[in-house]
Amino acid sequence: MDEESSRRVGPENPENLVELGFRRLEEGEPQEALRLADQAASLDENYVDAHEVRALALTLLGHIDEADDAFSRAAELDPKDYFRPFRLEGTAFDDAVEQTLLRLPPQFREFLENVEVGVEDTPSPELIAEGLEFDLLGVYIGETAGSDDWDFPGRVVLFQRNIENISPDRETLLAEIRDTLLHEVGHHFGMDEDTLREIADGDEA
Repeated sequence: MDEESSRRVGPENPENLVELGFRRLEEGEPQEALRLADQAASLDENYVDAHEVRALALTLLGHIDEADDAFSRAAELDPKDYFRPFRLEGTAFDDAVEQTLLRLPPQFREFLENVEVGVEDTPSPELIAEGLEFDLLGVYIGETAGSDDWDFPGRVVLFQRNIENISPDRETLLAEIRDTLLHEVGHHFGMDEDTLREIADGDEA
């Protein structure tokens, strides 16, 4: 192995540290992911992926202002692929969800009284430990409608900070809220992706 190859695969290589950081995020260990990302950034301040992992870890830890600073740094380094998220504070996100629910296609609205819709910042460590992705946008919790084990009410949870993290502006954020609601409520009723897409496209036409 030559010197350059040895340097790239060594434990002090920023790429390796960031890869380990992503793994820790997937395992529900944001504090350790943050430590690894900080170490990677200290070795290469211009390594954009280190700032991305920092931002994601800080989001899970609830340090949103610091997360946004990390997103902003990533955007400075790579403005094509990164941006500072658009945030809704206070009850504004909940209000946006309520307004979106009222505008969903009739196929969904008539059943929504049997589905509770809630908002949380991010998936809990317990949910991540159960196999949910740390950056999941939403999840339906409960049995599919019509199954033998269906017990009212089911619950759809939207993860506010994760939705915001992929939204550079208000328009995108509202579209992501709508798409996530459609998919999670649709999954509750056993709809596949093609059916959901047809309903969504028809509603927008």
